[in-house]
Amino acid sequence: MKIYFVRHGETDYNAQFLLQGSSDIPLNKNGIEVAKKEGEKVREAGLTFDKIYTSQLSRSIDTAMLINNSDDSSFIKDERLAEIGWGPYEGAPYLPMRDILGPYFQDYEGATIEGAEPMRDVAKRVKAVFEDIMKDAKEDENILICAHAISLRALLHVLSEGKEESFDKVPLPNAKIYCMECHDGVLKMPYMVFPDKGE
Repeated sequence: MKIYFVRHGETDYNAQFLLQGSSDIPLNKNGIEVAKKEGEKVREAGLTFDKIYTSQLSRSIDTAMLINNSDDSSFIKDERLAEIGWGPYEGAPYLPMRDILGPYFQDYEGATIEGAEPMRDVAKRVKAVFEDIMKDAKEDENILICAHAISLRALLHVLSEGKEESFDKVPLPNAKIYCMECHDGVLKMPYMVFPDKGE
């Protein structure tokens, strides 16, 4: 089994370094173009996906549509894959808050920011949806998960537990597909499927 995952394409909030969280911010022009190009690479490689999972947010769904060159009628949309909810901070600039948010992103135990979703809750919901995905998966399937920076980061953290090599440091640029192979229930280190020069 191969589990592919991809962060959604760029939005204006990404480009402006604003916290978007659960706000439904659409892809911008660059986000659409990069996702289209990634989709072209998918087709050139003859890669197909047996199941596609997205969050309920349009930037996740639209990225998956562009990558798969399809509509979303067959997608499995699960709100547990959504981005962390920033509450009153959604739309706020990231850079002035990075000293607070940097440690927060790494704390899956007790850290909280008033009004924002705790990282432990993000990790709990993405773990639950991944377990459901695996229950329904067949050994020979290719599965695509199209989600968000923090929800995917939390998922990689959860999947790293008990492993010698952590998945936490895997970079997650917009609209770049990674593959995580699973053999006999053991997940291998994720790798970028279509690296650009220098990646």
